[in-house]
Amino acid sequence: MGVDDCLHENLKSHFTLDYPRFELLFCVQNENDPVISLLQSLCEQYPHVNSRLFIGKFKTAIDQSVAGL
Repeated sequence: MGVDDCLHENLKSHFTLDYPRFELLFCVQNENDPVISLLQSLCEQYPHVNSRLFIGKFKTAIDQSVAGL
């Protein structure tokens, strides 16, 4: 959870891809993650890019011991 030194440039590179059609999906575990404001800012800065942010813990496997691997 959090923001590292190069995260802004790394994420921005996805928003500036020269590719005809793509979608960016971002997931964070909770609403307190500091990366949310960065993602929201980039989504606003690049409205032509189809992007979505999901907040919350999603069940990724039927067996939670497998999900933790």
